Amino acid sequence: MTIYSDLKDALQLLESVKALQETTKDLANLLNDIDRRLIRLEERFEGQADTMKVVAASAATSAAHSTLNGLSERLGDVERNLAGSTPNTQLSNKS
Repeated sequence: MTIYSDLKDALQLLESVKALQETTKDLANLLNDIDRRLIRLEERFEGQADTMKVVAASAATSAAHSTLNGLSERLGDVERNLAGSTPNTQLSNKS
């Protein structure tokens, strides 16, 4: 009866090892799936980050353009005021 008991224990151990191997294999597959999903999310995030950089650069360019337009208008106002106050003097670009 001890041989049968030992054989039964050995078979149960073998079944436990097989179950553990299957579980380990399933876990490895799940980890691979998670890794693939993380890579896709990382790629999407990098794409969004690049888009945000382009949008920020465009906004900065637009703000600079707006500032330059405002300065140009103010310079025009100053030139008109100077031209109106001293009719004999013309503004010119002197280098």
